[in-house]
Amino acid sequence: MSPPPDGPGPSSSVTWARDHLLAGCLSFSIFVGLAWICAVANEHYLYATLSEMVHDWSTPEGKIFIPALLLPAIFFLLSSHAYVLPNVRVEGHPWNHFFVVLRHFCVNAGLILVAFVPTLAEIDNHAHTIEVYIHGFAAAAAFGCFAAAELFVLSCHKSLSEEELFWRHWQFTFMLSCVCLILVHKSLIAVSYWISYSNAWTFRYEMLIGSGLIAQNSLIWCFSNPGDSEDSRFLRCPGFLAIMPHVGAGGIVISDFFYRGNKYGLTWVFLEVVFIALAMAINHNLLQYSRLHGKKWDISTSSASTYGAASSA
Repeated sequence: MSPPPDGPGPSSSVTWARDHLLAGCLSFSIFVGLAWICAVANEHYLYATLSEMVHDWSTPEGKIFIPALLLPAIFFLLSSHAYVLPNVRVEGHPWNHFFVVLRHFCVNAGLILVAFVPTLAEIDNHAHTIEVYIHGFAAAAAFGCFAAAELFVLSCHKSLSEEELFWRHWQFTFMLSCVCLILVHKSLIAVSYWISYSNAWTFRYEMLIGSGLIAQNSLIWCFSNPGDSEDSRFLRCPGFLAIMPHVGAGGIVISDFFYRGNKYGLTWVFLEVVFIALAMAINHNLLQYSRLHGKKWDISTSSASTYGAASSA
């Protein structure tokens, strides 16, 4: 099943891609939230990751977690948005096709593998070890490939509007900062240091990374139609789309903090906020540097998309 041909109206390929992209974002948000609610209801929620929480397919949360990742992957694949939407590709760039393939195939293949190859609470043999490694690799591939593709677009796209660049830049900065901090906590777990504390924050940052993925795709949806007037784009409210997924994830994080008995107090929460702010400052400057040098590529060999207003950023 492929998108319809280019053209105006509801049957156009851009409309097809945007509708399926939005459907994927909504299905991810709804079913991940339902899986967490079921885990809390069954008192199966005190785990280091969402995958560990829902690994048992005999539980309601385990069954719900499958469509939570499968449906978005199907919708994203059907949308072909990486090939269709002008603000997720860099026309004329020699690396454009590589990153389009990463976004379209690798991200969605990773989501499907995470859904159908669950992690395990206990590893009894080498086969279980392989299963856990596949799950971990798939999760890393899904989010890593998305981050690489998004970094490429934000660095090299010459025609993103100032408004779109602002929202996607800061949302991506927050997502990358959560990735950095989850790696820190996983490292602490690996060396058996602060295990309970790092387990809790690994789960919380995982939820924020998931909401970051949805927020970033929601912003892509918001700005993806170059025919939108400024008034209609205002009604979509990019600020709302950037923040709302994190509101849901933030509710889960706050609830998780109290479910675990508020063991480490507000001092430790303040410490994590400081680390997030520090990571965001570093990632912001890295993205600015990447943008400064990435947009200098030579476009003369191929015509580029005229999407959006030219950005001087």
